[in-house]
Amino acid sequence: MKQRFTVVSAVAIAVLAGLLLPSSAAAEWQPVERRDGVDIYERDARYLGEVAMLGSIDTSMPMDRVVSVFIDPEQRPDWNYRTSDQEVLDVEEPNKDGWSEQYWTKVEMPMSIADRDYVVRSDYKYDAENNRLSAVIRSVEDPRKPEKDCCVRARSLIHYTIEELPGGDGTRIRVVIETDIGGNISSALVRQAAPQWPAATLNSLVDRAMESDVATVELSKWSDG
Repeated sequence: MKQRFTVVSAVAIAVLAGLLLPSSAAAEWQPVERRDGVDIYERDARYLGEVAMLGSIDTSMPMDRVVSVFIDPEQRPDWNYRTSDQEVLDVEEPNKDGWSEQYWTKVEMPMSIADRDYVVRSDYKYDAENNRLSAVIRSVEDPRKPEKDCCVRARSLIHYTIEELPGGDGTRIRVVIETDIGGNISSALVRQAAPQWPAATLNSLVDRAMESDVATVELSKWSDG
């Protein structure tokens, strides 16, 4: 499992890594707006759909609380924008070598647009040296979840990083997403609606981490030390 995880993560991070850095490597990202504390950028999609979005938020919440919510499958519908249903197909116990999860999720669409569903695999890795959790989420095919009449099957490629702010004064969460939502939706409408996803998702993640019933994980147990 460790070898498979390393290959998958290396490829996906090579695709998305430099895009999260505020440097010349990310110069192609164009600022869109700051919405509810989330800085949002866009560029043309390279792999899926019409547009790629980057969202970044700094919060005073400790990293262990944010991570605790983020890696818990049961809490995902509480913060992932418009998620109305999900089914976890496979999940591994978090560990220092990296772990994975595969799941189906249903997303409610606005107005008269048909709902979408996704089957995805998430690969998680904790970098103890830099106190950073990365997650690469990509669409896969799974015979346990064929396409159904309830939804239009969509595809996505997403990269999250969650890391402690300098000085330990909070947490920075960043996400890059490309998605092909399928169906016959105009590119203008897709681009107009796209900034809402990172803004709503990252804020909901932070809001959930603030709630008193969150049981925090010990990040140190994923360290080699």
